[in-house]
Amino acid sequence: MVYITFNSLFMLLLCYQMRKKCTVQHGQNGLVLKELDLLKDDANVYKLIGPVRPRSMPMSARGSNTSQLN
Repeated sequence: MVYITFNSLFMLLLCYQMRKKCTVQHGQNGLVLKELDLLKDDANVYKLIGPVRPRSMPMSARGSNTSQLN
């Protein structure tokens, strides 16, 4: 018979939630990278940081998105 303690069940649930969150973020980053590949190099790209949207170059956006995927 297998006994599962409350702590082990809690840790299992926490790991499941973290893995699910990472999987969703990985899928979103992949979609963003595909969209960035469709843009020209002189296109305007804006990054949402809180209430501010600073302009970013498509090449630097691709670089940061690729690093997040790895």
